[in-house]
Amino acid sequence: MKRFLFLAASISILAACSGLEQPEMDIKPSTNDDLVQKVILEVLPIKDGSDVDTKASAVPNGNNVNFSWEATDTVGIFPDLGSQVYFLIDESSVGKSSASFDGGAWALKQNSTYVSYYPLVGEFYLQRDKIPVSFANQKQIGTSAPFNGARYFLATGPTTSDNGVLRFSYNTLNTIFNINATLPAGTYTKAMMTLNEPLFVEEGTYSLDDPQIVGTEYTNTLQIDLEDVTLSSQGVLPIYLMSAPVDLRGKEVTIKVISSDGKKYECVKTLGKNYEAGTRYGLTCNEMTQSNAGNIVFADPNIKSALVAAFDTEGDGELSYMEAAAVTSIEGVFGTKKTYTSFDEFQYFTGVTSIPNSMFEGWQITSIVLPESVSNIGSSAFRGCVKLTSISIPNLVNTIYTATFSGCIRLSTISLPESLSRIQNSAFYGCSSLASINIPEFVTRIDSGTFYGCSSLTSINIPGSVTSIGSTAFYECSSLASINLPESVTRIDHSAFSGCSSLTSVIIPEAVYKIEDYTFYKCSSLTSVSLPESVSSIGIGAFSGCSSLTSIIIPEAVATIGDQAFSGCSSLTSITLPESVTSIGSYAFYGCRSLNSIVCLANTPPTGVNISTFNYTNGCGIYVPAGYVDAYKTAEGWSYYADRIYSVEGGFVPPSGDGGDE
Repeated sequence: MKRFLFLAASISILAACSGLEQPEMDIKPSTNDDLVQKVILEVLPIKDGSDVDTKASAVPNGNNVNFSWEATDTVGIFPDLGSQVYFLIDESSVGKSSASFDGGAWALKQNSTYVSYYPLVGEFYLQRDKIPVSFANQKQIGTSAPFNGARYFLATGPTTSDNGVLRFSYNTLNTIFNINATLPAGTYTKAMMTLNEPLFVEEGTYSLDDPQIVGTEYTNTLQIDLEDVTLSSQGVLPIYLMSAPVDLRGKEVTIKVISSDGKKYECVKTLGKNYEAGTRYGLTCNEMTQSNAGNIVFADPNIKSALVAAFDTEGDGELSYMEAAAVTSIEGVFGTKKTYTSFDEFQYFTGVTSIPNSMFEGWQITSIVLPESVSNIGSSAFRGCVKLTSISIPNLVNTIYTATFSGCIRLSTISLPESLSRIQNSAFYGCSSLASINIPEFVTRIDSGTFYGCSSLTSINIPGSVTSIGSTAFYECSSLASINLPESVTRIDHSAFSGCSSLTSVIIPEAVYKIEDYTFYKCSSLTSVSLPESVSSIGIGAFSGCSSLTSIIIPEAVATIGDQAFSGCSSLTSITLPESVTSIGSYAFYGCRSLNSIVCLANTPPTGVNISTFNYTNGCGIYVPAGYVDAYKTAEGWSYYADRIYSVEGGFVPPSGDGGDE
């Protein structure tokens, strides 16, 4: 139940921050008859192809293809009216093909019809007829756990609840090619199936109203990265490739497998089927021949030239997979030249473990694929790669160092490994095309300027491991509409969210004791802030320029309000300063032109007040404790506002100014 309540809160936050209409979801007790009381998720079995010539009969015992939920799996659910919600698979369902949730507060109504899909992708307000799917970047880990869950695409037909129970039975939308290749002992890193024409869907969409995949981008090659795939002796290696349904009747395919030492094995098959969704088909390659064409084909001839000059041990003017695998460092190979355009072939340099500082700085590459052997990427390694659009960080990397991707203005997609524990200063500074990023669960701090100027960033999942957010960490992230700050955060440094002009609301974690200088400066869409009771100080300019902020409750523990703290909060209508306040800085409420009242509950007039503190505040009344009116009227700084100071027991006095008071 604790897990669900967190999800319900997340849904509310996303709905509030999206700027789009969302039907109100009442959180009601579990006894309410209108709400679904139990949700059951089950995945229907995958069928085997019926043609004996292509059936996966050579699959070793115990190596059946069965779907099972993973710890981070999330499903999307669409009601017949309104926008989608989502549910995270509970730990108790991991490793199973079914999952269930009990209890109320689902915000799912019994009288509604629902469809569902997996995995959750795209925007929270995704259109139900344009669910994106991708068959790029497939990965297989080992030989008994076939493929990662991201390659499964599941969907259900319209479903209604029965006696309070909502059951989703998912069909698999994609085809599974089960290749059984007889290979010598060794470790294998990549497999592919290639046609002479682009018939495989690489990117596509499907509609929940008619679940079938429609391709938007096609390729002639299905490819999968192999991890921990080893044969201790010659035998059958099972390989699993996911595809959209495809008609390959009469088509010839080449199946290739590449070993860690660069050897390439292949076989050719003529296919005879229309390969359907939700079905596994077997392709048996009993005689894999070692290819003589073991040379890497480079997209950029200048890259090839530099690498051949450095590592061509055979003297044939080419670089083989074996020669590439023997390389341990590429430092100094490329000199000062920056005009290289593509280096996807870097993935074959599996002996390279480290990328030096500034290695690719300023290069014109649009794409690069790093070898999985890389465990260290140096500072500024990709700084200023202004044409780079996407990159995947290898699983062994645990730190993104200072300015690693600074100035990569076209970088829109990056995949961070679960092993990551630290993101250093300015790592993604100025990555203005980066729209979203998932921070792994082991990251404990987000350093200064990490996402400074990431103006396209709309959302981010800050994990519960993070304890501090550095200064200017999200400075000028002008599209950022929501921050899900975990309770683990104890410190938010100055200007952390300054200039986040789309941010509408924020909840400060309980352990935070100070709102630092300029933390929310110019967050012009911010309408509400929850400050925890632990806060004792509000820094300089902390909420300056928050022109949409209408109200704020200052906690009882606050002692100091810094200069310009609420300057320019032109929609703020009232403010109550608790009796704990001892000092108020210059221009603290300057330009709060909509104020109707200022209440200061301290018996002793706070220090620091001057002619600028309450300047341009609509001439509103300043209300102080009974018996202390004269003390305020004569106190230093407060005397400028003597004709506006009243007792809190005297009742409301209409504002006397028109916004132009000085």
